[in-house]
Amino acid sequence: MKHGALALALLTPALARAADPPAAPPQETDASPPPPFVYPALVRTLVGLGRATRLPKDDDAPSVVMTVEVGEHPLGGALGTGISLSSALDSKGLWSVVTPGLFATLDLTYLFLSGLWAYEPPPFAGRLRVGSRLGIAVSESYRPSGDVPYAPPYMLIRPELQSFVDLEWPLDRRQVYSLVGRAAIDTSVNLSDAFRWSFSAGIDYAWGQ
Repeated sequence: MKHGALALALLTPALARAADPPAAPPQETDASPPPPFVYPALVRTLVGLGRATRLPKDDDAPSVVMTVEVGEHPLGGALGTGISLSSALDSKGLWSVVTPGLFATLDLTYLFLSGLWAYEPPPFAGRLRVGSRLGIAVSESYRPSGDVPYAPPYMLIRPELQSFVDLEWPLDRRQVYSLVGRAAIDTSVNLSDAFRWSFSAGIDYAWGQ
């Protein structure tokens, strides 16, 4: 009898544990903070098509444009500044332009969501920016050998101002990679002459949270 009571006392806790419902598996939670509205540093690459203005009808052809920008955001997400290098190449091979310079952008989405810097804006997907790039354009022009009279190739160096509008959309949850579309026009510094216009698209990579 004593042995039976001892066995029952030992088995009771085990039976009680077995009767309890199984514990729910721990839920996985993402403890990482939300991404910032914009990261401090960026690299942007763009490729697209454009045209030069005021060319003879026989020479009017699309051009290929390429741009690389490296910059930062010194005033939160509203302002972006950095260096830029772009090139434009006529599809007929009659001219080419290489333009290094400095750019600045103003993020209109940031200004709107922050109440003009009144508070920190929440993370937001799409962004609309306007900007300008001041650079020194180095262009070379060539004429077909059959032209009469024949004009030898020549080089032209002049300051140029590029004005552009960017539309950006993040591609990943952390908003590190973004798709960027740009409409741009290259003019003289005093905006009196329009030299070229272009549409391009590319990828923006940001870091430095």
